[in-house]
Amino acid sequence: MPEPDNTFELAADAVVAGNLPALAALLSAHPELVNARSPRPHRATLLHYVAANGVEQERQKSPPNAPEIARLLLENGAEVDALAQMYGPADTTLNLLVSSVHPYRAGVQVALIDVLADFGAALDGLHGDSSPLRTALNFGYSGAAEALAERGARVSSAAFAAGLGRMDLLHAFCEGGADREDLEQGLLWAAIHNRAEAVEYLLSHGVNPGACDRRRFTALHWAAHYGNADIVRILLAAGAPLDVQNEYGGTPLGQTIWTVHHEEPRPAHGAILEMLREAGARA
Repeated sequence: MPEPDNTFELAADAVVAGNLPALAALLSAHPELVNARSPRPHRATLLHYVAANGVEQERQKSPPNAPEIARLLLENGAEVDALAQMYGPADTTLNLLVSSVHPYRAGVQVALIDVLADFGAALDGLHGDSSPLRTALNFGYSGAAEALAERGARVSSAAFAAGLGRMDLLHAFCEGGADREDLEQGLLWAAIHNRAEAVEYLLSHGVNPGACDRRRFTALHWAAHYGNADIVRILLAAGAPLDVQNEYGGTPLGQTIWTVHHEEPRPAHGAILEMLREAGARA
């Protein structure tokens, strides 16, 4: 058997490689591994490595059988909401998962949410602050946000309802007197997640089409960035400003040009660039 000091590293390698037999053998020989901690500053457990976020760069990968890896760890007693310190003092596997590009690109993000939910992960966050749902919406992972809501995460405000495209709840929150900040956040999330009906509804209820988030991104910035042409069209018709600069100095047009050149272009980006230029936008 491997030396005791090396077993955690071998197990972490098995997790990120999707080597289920090797991981099962290590857990059988060393049951304490399931809740052991990395010696690195993040102090991750093996379950945290499934999220592929904030750990060693070379281990930020998601194998196709990541859900089976997670299930094996949890069936062997892994603490589903154990905390690590990737980005702060209280990172759970779920919060890391719903902000991670690797499981998303591997097509396993939603399945991993289901596994964690099966084992009682705190879908509303350890403090009931809706942090997993908020994180998924902020990072643009629509499927993850929808999966959280389907598994029982609370949709606790107009902003969450708009981001999820839940028009029934959005109507109810607005009729109940949602505040301006909540509605503006809803417009931003609806733009990110391509919820055209929610965008039109919020604009018709007086939400400012030029509302910004703390990084100075408007709904038009986000819609253009994510390639949501219908949302761009709606916002332009509503008079969304073309000259607002985000924290990087990018206007909606400038941000879109940057996105096309530095990230994976979306099918509608060409049409969006044309729409913005025709509307008089400048980079």
